[in-house]
Amino acid sequence: MKLLKTFAFIFFTFGLLGSCKRKDPNADFLAEQLSRNEQEIQSYIAQKGLQMQKDENGIYYQIFGSPQSKTPDTTFRHVIIKYETRLIPSETPIDTNYKLSGSKTLTFALLNPTGNNRTLITPRGIDIFLQLGKEKLFKGQKAILLMNHTMGYGTASSPFLPPYSAIRVDLELVDVKSETEFIADKITELNVPVTQNKDGVIFSLTDVGTTDLIRDSSTVTVKYIGRRVIDNTIFDANQSFTFKPIGNVINGWRIGIPLMKKGEKGYLFIPSSQAYKGTGSANNSGSFVVFPFDPIYFEIEILNVTND
Repeated sequence: MKLLKTFAFIFFTFGLLGSCKRKDPNADFLAEQLSRNEQEIQSYIAQKGLQMQKDENGIYYQIFGSPQSKTPDTTFRHVIIKYETRLIPSETPIDTNYKLSGSKTLTFALLNPTGNNRTLITPRGIDIFLQLGKEKLFKGQKAILLMNHTMGYGTASSPFLPPYSAIRVDLELVDVKSETEFIADKITELNVPVTQNKDGVIFSLTDVGTTDLIRDSSTVTVKYIGRRVIDNTIFDANQSFTFKPIGNVINGWRIGIPLMKKGEKGYLFIPSSQAYKGTGSANNSGSFVVFPFDPIYFEIEILNVTND
């Protein structure tokens, strides 16, 4: 009987402690901000007479215009958009760098984020709304998006942007493109031949060299400039880099360099699957120099080849 009383006391004590457990004040605060955002959005919809739907991520949207094609293109990952953001309910402009009335566009890869995973664009709700496999907006259409702070700018603030703000996004989907299309456009722009295509890596020969072949075991010295295909930004360059094709280089080089010979000059066009894939490449400060799913290309000269 004494043992039973002891257990009863223990269960009572733990139950009492559990019932007295404090709530997370931060969780309460965030819930209050989300509730405030929702009220602001609902009032804004009523005030503007908008006919909006709500998706599974809590983003309200209304789509305008006829799509150029309503068949989802399963080969694309990059979108080309115009957008501008404003505060709700004041409509104070936040970001108008790519406004719908202008000619400037933004190109980026959709990462299909879930939860708090990263995106390549802020506000992150744009990537989430456009996510692959759940297309709601098609090429040629525009949309108004209303989103809470978790889909918008979060805790970021400025003189015009209080933290935890609900926002409006005016969005236009100008185009969608695959990496293959971007690479083909770049080859046309540079007006170079397609000499060989191996595993998606395209070699364009511009200057003929010797007959010295490059093998996996060769020691090769090259001069190169590496650029992003999409915007031509230089992300790497070297006047004299020595390596082995089987060494610590991207797959695109392991495949493409042996297609060349000593003294040759040319281009290697490399899809992200043979380069930095969905990870991208960052500099020492953590900023992307090659974004996830970026096709890249190199202007290369083979300076020397040594075959042991």
